[in-house]
Amino acid sequence: MKRFKNILLVYDRRVANETTITRATELARRNEARLTFVEVIEDLPGDLRLLVSGGSRKSLEEAFLEEREERLRRMAVSIEQAGVAVETKVLVGTPFLEIVREVMRNERDLVILSAEGRGGLKNLLFGSTSMHLMRKCPTPVWVVKPSAERSDYASILACVDPSTENGKDALNVQIMDLATSLAELEGARLHIAHAWELIGKDLVASKSELPAGVLDSIKLKNRDLHAERLQGLLGRYSLEKLDHEIHLVEGDPRAVIPEIAQSRSADLIVMGTVCRTGIPGFFIGNIAEEVLIQAECSVLTVKPEGFRTPIEVSEYVSSRSAA
Repeated sequence: MKRFKNILLVYDRRVANETTITRATELARRNEARLTFVEVIEDLPGDLRLLVSGGSRKSLEEAFLEEREERLRRMAVSIEQAGVAVETKVLVGTPFLEIVREVMRNERDLVILSAEGRGGLKNLLFGSTSMHLMRKCPTPVWVVKPSAERSDYASILACVDPSTENGKDALNVQIMDLATSLAELEGARLHIAHAWELIGKDLVASKSELPAGVLDSIKLKNRDLHAERLQGLLGRYSLEKLDHEIHLVEGDPRAVIPEIAQSRSADLIVMGTVCRTGIPGFFIGNIAEEVLIQAECSVLTVKPEGFRTPIEVSEYVSSRSAA
């Protein structure tokens, strides 16, 4: 199934981009999607600002932007040679803000970019562009870790948390829709993980008067409940057509998910981001944060249905483009 039709590929000159460009190009080709290749320039380099002012600075800024545009166009040649229609564009401003505004202005359905930091996702700063986008961008965000990236994915991990809550279940459906489509597209083995914990387990365990075996019985009933919910979600999909493995594991998702990803050599984790009540714009929950910090592979995050970004589209379009 063709999931993405209007992809935004972000170039960052500070990190390795070759693998990300290849991934986005192949994804656009297979989906017959439009691809827009952008770079965000925050401002004229500091050392140059000190040397010029007034009209000279304006001319230098224009020359600087033209040089960046030409560089993007040269890099886009390889994308065109792969049979993908591509547009190049230079945006000016704060990277995550301009990327989100570009998404909203032009109805992009995926943002793909390289992981920041020499160690990929492990070294992401809390306020990095990637983390801001995972919290505030209304579309799925695919952060590629170049050092671990393969030309074709062999293993994809979908992290779900089946629930009776309608909103939460809708997010699980989005995760499974994407993960199954990508597994089929890549010919990859699909791992579906649900990590569950016994609610109030510390309280139950502290009741010394409980007869022996009662806690085990409670755990078994809880596991059966989670298994039933998971089966209800997976019953919507024709998994027999896919090479897949299901992981229903008791434990803290923060630890369980990275362990499964590592043990199954996952190339990509597909997971949801969750709103923190009362903190506008913080749409990545503690579990997702911990997984992202520990992940050794690329990560594709999906927003809950009805997500509204706190970022507004400026009337001033701070960009220059070339078809």
